[in-house]
Amino acid sequence: MVRLINKLKNRQGFTLIELIVVLAVLSIIMAIAVPRFVGVQEVAKVSADESTAAMIGKAAELYAAINSIESGNIALSKLTEDGKYMDENTKFQYYENEGGIADVEISIDNGAATVKARTSSSASYTKIYPKN
Repeated sequence: MVRLINKLKNRQGFTLIELIVVLAVLSIIMAIAVPRFVGVQEVAKVSADESTAAMIGKAAELYAAINSIESGNIALSKLTEDGKYMDENTKFQYYENEGGIADVEISIDNGAATVKARTSSSASYTKIYPKN
């Protein structure tokens, strides 16, 4: 038992060089991983918005078919009215503005819907559905 206690007392920690090497390796890993993670988040937000736009487009086509609308613009509020065509809590992530609401333009042409959105920093709309 005394031998074990003596071994524990004589045990030395890491040297300063070893600690610096470990920190350098960790910082290199972080320098590689963080930008990739941020890029993955942006791609995921855009993909989620494409899915949301497709849902809005399908709801707009259903609304147009039921209400006999051949062409024109449809307000997003018409689709979320009473939750009949889609949920009113549907939100965009990438195209979201300060208030948490996206500027969305929904148009119908011969029964087919086109959904466009824009960010708060963009002056023009980007076509999201149907996918280019």
